[in-house]
Formats: sequence, C-alpha cells, structure tokens
Amino acid sequence: MTETQLICTVVLSLVLPFALQLVKTEAISSNASRWVALGVSVLAGLVTGLVAGIPQSAGEWATCVFAVVGGVQAAYTLFKQLGVTDKWLDALLGVGVVSAASTAKGVIDEGTEAAEKAVSKAQGK
Repeated sequence: MTETQLICTVVLSLVLPFALQLVKTEAISSNASRWVALGVSVLAGLVTGLVAGIPQSAGEWATCVFAVVGGVQAAYTLFKQLGVTDKWLDALLGVGVVSAASTAKGVIDEGTEAAEKAVSKAQGK
C-alpha cells in the first residue's frame, strides 16, 4: 500500500464516518456542519482523484478531475441526506447530468421553429 492509498483509506473509512456522525448527532452548529460537509467532501474527492498518484499525462489529469468530482459528489450525498446542504456542492451534484426530457424538449423546440419559418416563407412573410 502506498502512502496515497493509506491516506485515502483513512479519510474514507475514518474521517468521513466521524464527520457524518458529528453532523448527525448535532454536536456542532448548523454553520459548522456546512463547513465540515464542504471540507470533508472536497478532501474525499481529492484523495479519490489522487489515489493512483500524481497524474503525468493529459489523460491521467482528466481521469483525476472526474474522480475528484465523483468523490466530492459521493461524500456530499451522504451529508445531504442528513440535511446539510451547500449551494456550491448542490451545483456540483448537477454536473454531467442531462435529462432526456430537456434534450427532447430542445429538439422539439428546434423543429417547431423550423416549421414556423418554413410556413412563414411559404406564405411570403
């Protein structure tokens, strides 16, 4: 086990559960809970992204960034279930999520506009 893997293991198996317990038992204020959620979520994301070591190539950096975002999202989801929310982390939860409904609506809107233009052109407007 490398040092990075050791740090990742400690953060994800000790720090995260203890932080969740602090928040759950309301041992700290709601403002402190938000900061703990933010800090621990970012820390969990960083160690998740860097578990394989420092990236050397562009592809490794891309993988690292996506792993960091996924790690933060996973940790924050646990805090959010306890009622701790943060607008920055809420926005991050939506990264990469495109709903089929919004995509379909965009296609329909584009088709409707094109049809309206064709009708207007045919009528000589």
